Amino acid sequence: MTGETNQSVSNRKLAAIMFTDIVGYTSLMQQDETLALKTIERHRSTIEKYTRKYHGEILHYYGDGSLSIFPSAFEAVESALEIQKELTQEPKIPLRIGIHLGDVKQQGKAVFGDGINMASRIESMAVAGSIFITDAIYHIIKNQSEIRTVALGDFQLKNVDYPVSVYALTTDYLTVPKRRDLPGRINSFSSTSRWAVSIAVIVVLIVAGLAIGRFLLDEKIRLDILDKSIAVLPFENLSNDSEQDYFSDGITEDIINHLAKIEALKVKSRTTTAQYKNATKTIPVIGHELGVAYILEGSIRKIENTVRIVAQLIDVKNDTHIWTETYDREMIEIFDIQSDIAVEIAKVLEAKLTSEERRHITGGRRQKMRHSEITAYDLLLRARRIWRKWNDEQDLQNALQLVEESIKMDPGFARAYVLKGNILHYGMREFGVPNQVWISEALELANKAISLDSMLSGAYLLKGSILSDHSMDSEEAFRNLRKAHYLEPGNPEVLQSFGNFQMRIGNYEKGAIRIIQSIERQYSIIDPEYFLRWGSIYQMINEFETAEKLYQKAISMAPGWSSPYYRLGMLYRYQGDLETSEATFIKALELSPFDQQTIDAIGWVNLQAGDMDDAAKYWSMYEEIERQYSDETQYLPFRHRLGYVLMLQGDSIAARELMQEQLSLDLERHQNLRGYGVWMNKGYFYDLAVTNAFLGNKMEALAWLDSTSQSGFINSWYLENDPLLNNIRDDIEFKRIKNDFENRQQGQISAFKKVIDESQNLSRELRIITGQKEIL
Repeated sequence: MTGETNQSVSNRKLAAIMFTDIVGYTSLMQQDETLALKTIERHRSTIEKYTRKYHGEILHYYGDGSLSIFPSAFEAVESALEIQKELTQEPKIPLRIGIHLGDVKQQGKAVFGDGINMASRIESMAVAGSIFITDAIYHIIKNQSEIRTVALGDFQLKNVDYPVSVYALTTDYLTVPKRRDLPGRINSFSSTSRWAVSIAVIVVLIVAGLAIGRFLLDEKIRLDILDKSIAVLPFENLSNDSEQDYFSDGITEDIINHLAKIEALKVKSRTTTAQYKNATKTIPVIGHELGVAYILEGSIRKIENTVRIVAQLIDVKNDTHIWTETYDREMIEIFDIQSDIAVEIAKVLEAKLTSEERRHITGGRRQKMRHSEITAYDLLLRARRIWRKWNDEQDLQNALQLVEESIKMDPGFARAYVLKGNILHYGMREFGVPNQVWISEALELANKAISLDSMLSGAYLLKGSILSDHSMDSEEAFRNLRKAHYLEPGNPEVLQSFGNFQMRIGNYEKGAIRIIQSIERQYSIIDPEYFLRWGSIYQMINEFETAEKLYQKAISMAPGWSSPYYRLGMLYRYQGDLETSEATFIKALELSPFDQQTIDAIGWVNLQAGDMDDAAKYWSMYEEIERQYSDETQYLPFRHRLGYVLMLQGDSIAARELMQEQLSLDLERHQNLRGYGVWMNKGYFYDLAVTNAFLGNKMEALAWLDSTSQSGFINSWYLENDPLLNNIRDDIEFKRIKNDFENRQQGQISAFKKVIDESQNLSRELRIITGQKEIL
């Protein structure tokens, strides 16, 4: 008896059990016996090669199938992946594989056990070209980033008295079926069984009390809000040519843009997800850093006129794939693929998709694109890649050349006109070409794009931004920015532009909401810019201690970046700590030696501290920098400041000469740019105001100061402290302007405070720094 027991135990082992089966073999045998036999031979030789490689043991062949066991789940999965990779190559063998971890008992040549039964059931569920695994296997391999899975759900299998969670492995060569396409011989546990369980849970909740029910309801609402957040990681370029990165990056960006059209989704921007290209971090870590519940990742392989796109949606909390799809299409269907992905994700996340949003995403079902259109799109993606990363004028010229070729190839391609307009408006202004040339042409390009595609958000954003930035037509600017927001409510660039404009026209709360939404979607907690933007908001609402913490956080993350030091220096300056302010500004200047804002700020600090020599030294630095500008409309407004210092030092003649020169340059600039406005900085309005005030031109000074106030360029600190305004500070009109400005500023402060207090979606890190409690 004892001997029999020991023998019995020794014949049992825990193993990873793998079943394979050739789909359609019986039919093949009837049609072509020779081919069927060759198929069996290739199947068996492949099984033997990779079973041996991963230390497995083939226990049985069952005609067109096999049973093997492996010492570990990893080895079974790796073997299955290599088997399918080889058999999906021509001549293909339609094989399905099922793997389970369980108990195996051998008696002679016979093999049995519950584990065998389970692996067999899982294999029978699978489809050709797929690998199915149970949760026992999944929980062992789930943390391996190179092995990817998709959750198919829970199923009631024959002779198994509990629901079984089933997963499919996914790669660019495996097939992953939808749940509804699985063989009919298994029962989904998500129907009758789930309904019965749901009823039981409801009964328990009723017995437990309404208080518990209310808590769960509130928690569900909170989770529903969070569960609609998503980030799209850069799709992997699987083409043999690394130069094709521009294509995979471009497709990724366009998928993000499609998702941004769905208001119910909270989509992270391209700028914040681009840093995860080729990242080795796990999905849960990336999800935490981005503050999202779901991540979409995938791969792209472009070969001549065909493209394969594999997209996978992952639940960050559980690190499980909840949706995957493989698109093998011709290149002429590329836009339809992008639209289909966005629509499918909305379905999976149960995000409300209105008929209008669906129309915006799909543009209506289109005919297949012409090859000339595909070429134009390809040129656009190349141009956009350069535009995203440009460093100098040559980069911009290269991007312009490509986008102009795109327009020539397809004159009806609206997005090419928008890209050209953006390059002109936001890029070429940096290189000394008169602004009005680029502003005028960019506006024409925006109008052209709108006439070609009335649902292109980027065209309305470009037009609205031009009109807004250059004070050309506020009503028309509002209409275009509102239209851009209607078409892409989740686009952070749209949110920022529309939010800033609404602040300007007095819609403070709506503006604050959209500005905060823009920050939360455009940056993540690993971006120092995230904390810098929030620091500016807290500084604006006069919560200086919190602003200082946020700036210091940005500095700790990017010690080589000058902007946080500049912002922190301004904060100390406004608080009257001139010594710390100057030391902070000097650190910023060390990092960025020719930054005009920092030079001006150090001059101001020395003026306030009474050190006229150092103030003059720093403001005189502008003369050398100014020589770098070839465009006569570009100049640096230092003469009035330097003139004031000279006057205090007793040289009133030199002071007045500099003031007059400043005034002449300001008026010349205003005349040159009349009809087009100026670039976003309305600073020369203020220069005209203070210079006229110092020279005694009271009416002109007040008129320009009112224009400055309306543009939102100044803040109350300048109105209180700038010595050049001393001559008009007691005037009734000055007091009116100051009062109006302070009322607007207070409206903005109140709006931001309210929105921050009520916001449920701020990052945990921000709440910790600001001391804000999380709202449930």
